[in-house]
Amino acid sequence: MEVLNIADNVLYNGTAIRALTNEALNINMGKMKIIELDNGVRNIFIESYVDYVVEYVNTDEKTIVDKMTRQIVSFDYKDSIKFYKFGYETTFDQIKDGEVLSVYDNNDSNSRNIVVYVSDDKETGKITGIDEDLVYINGKTYHMAAGTDLTNEYISGFVGSFYIDASGRIVGADVASD
Repeated sequence: MEVLNIADNVLYNGTAIRALTNEALNINMGKMKIIELDNGVRNIFIESYVDYVVEYVNTDEKTIVDKMTRQIVSFDYKDSIKFYKFGYETTFDQIKDGEVLSVYDNNDSNSRNIVVYVSDDKETGKITGIDEDLVYINGKTYHMAAGTDLTNEYISGFVGSFYIDASGRIVGADVASD
């Protein structure tokens, strides 16, 4: 891995950061683009999303419980948060149990900017095969989101419901053996 130059410019989810941490480089879903300038300085653009499968929504406190980790996640950020479903703006109150939230957060305490993409896509059926980051369900091929390791938990022949994020990746499952 290449060492970062102190002169490199780093934008993490749209916010300039001075120190590049391991957390910023741990991109579960997203992308990194590096543009090398003539003077040797690089502009590094990092877009990172975190996925949550909604198990429970508390509309009063604006929190959800993530089905996969049991983590409580707060979305009480006033005007700095936008929710989108099917390309249209929606509200926190419209989120339902079983939906997947893909969260883009710039983590800037001075100017918080959070965008949440809501997906209610699910595939129900039988796992017919698993390869590294691919899972085959009912003959269809899906990528697994980074951090989603069905290979250690499930094997071919398991039947269940598979949660799909806004990018079309499997992020979790409820399964039972066939």
